[in-house]
Amino acid sequence: MTSAKRISLAVVLIVIGALVTALTMRIDPPPMAVKAEPIARVATDPELADVSAPNESVRETRPAPPTAAPAEETTAPVLDVPEPPRPGCLRIVARDANGPLVGATVLVVRTGNNWLFRSTDDRERALAHVLDSAGSVEICDLEPGDHVVALEGTFGGSRQDGVRMTEDRGQIVTFDLGEGRVHGTVVGWDGAPVAEACVTLWLRGEEGLVLAWTDSAGRYDVSGVLEGSQSISAYFDGDTYGRTDDSKTIELAAGAEARVDFGLALDARRWRGVVRTASGQPVRRVGDEAPAIRFAPSAGGMPRTTSADANGAFEAQIAPGSYEVWVTPPGHQRSVALEPLEVDDADVDRDLVVPGARLAGQVVAASGAPVKGRTVIAHLEGHTYSAAYFSVPVDDEGRYTFDGLGPGDWRVGVGGDGLDAETSVRIEEGVDAVTLDLVAR
Repeated sequence: MTSAKRISLAVVLIVIGALVTALTMRIDPPPMAVKAEPIARVATDPELADVSAPNESVRETRPAPPTAAPAEETTAPVLDVPEPPRPGCLRIVARDANGPLVGATVLVVRTGNNWLFRSTDDRERALAHVLDSAGSVEICDLEPGDHVVALEGTFGGSRQDGVRMTEDRGQIVTFDLGEGRVHGTVVGWDGAPVAEACVTLWLRGEEGLVLAWTDSAGRYDVSGVLEGSQSISAYFDGDTYGRTDDSKTIELAAGAEARVDFGLALDARRWRGVVRTASGQPVRRVGDEAPAIRFAPSAGGMPRTTSADANGAFEAQIAPGSYEVWVTPPGHQRSVALEPLEVDDADVDRDLVVPGARLAGQVVAASGAPVKGRTVIAHLEGHTYSAAYFSVPVDDEGRYTFDGLGPGDWRVGVGGDGLDAETSVRIEEGVDAVTLDLVAR
């Protein structure tokens, strides 16, 4: 082969090699070093802020973690979870060991009291609802505030719980009945059965309570009691509900029963009298306020309370024993202590004398016409505001009365649109009555 032909062949081979190289680079180009640009992070964004370096607003990018292989698909079990109640609605659910309590009655009432007793106005105001086939009912027309829910049934009592309703959320009250039973009798101090005594059974945890009432033979019988520790008390409705026996605690196994008997110091002594001042004047009702009387057993226990009528007369039933007696005259912010009293086995006809002086008078205008619709305020100088502060309304004739004021210097004025006609009056030791007329602006 000549030299010219060799040169031509070499040129052709070079051209072919260049074409192959170019095609290879187009198909699979070599990797290039690329500098990653930083990504700005806003430090004020709680989801983006770097808490480890609060002053840094820039962080380097990091490669995303490798994607995990998809897990094998499984079928989740379908749970029978009821829808939550709508906002402002109350759902009540009741069930026992056999399932939902179909057709049971529940009472719902807004009340400031803790529970619905048998003979209260709250119970008469309560609205009745019947549980459906699922043992539930949903009520959506309740006012915001505290409500008592009572499940009435064949288990020998009224099972009750409390709930606070708001407009922005729904509430659920659930009554779970167990298989236990608690029964017994309630007798008085003379051994006679006590009818209409209230037996209260506190359930474990947050399960509410059961109220049961004794029959004519003094018997009560509550079924559907849950197992566990239970606290049980007995009450009797005299003038007021009063604890007449200390609480007893029982431990109840599942499905077991317990007998708990109570012997009450039943109020069988009648006390009648009149609340009077040291000068012998009756402490009368002022407007809607009546003198309140509290008998507190000296040995401890629940005090008994009663009120006097428009003429200061009262009647109470208390058991024999020693008592501390307190009277709260109308308009008083605190009670006045009387002499301790001893009650024997006989009925008592005795007045209660409130110590201290009576301060009374008339509020008139500058023209001499009586002023009504105002209040008169008395404050014992040199004493704390709450301990010696009294206020009473003025009647239609402008008259006012304070009872039980102790000796000392008193600041007296007419309240209403500001305090006016303010003056001082001294009550001397041993003085029973002081008259003070006031001229209001």
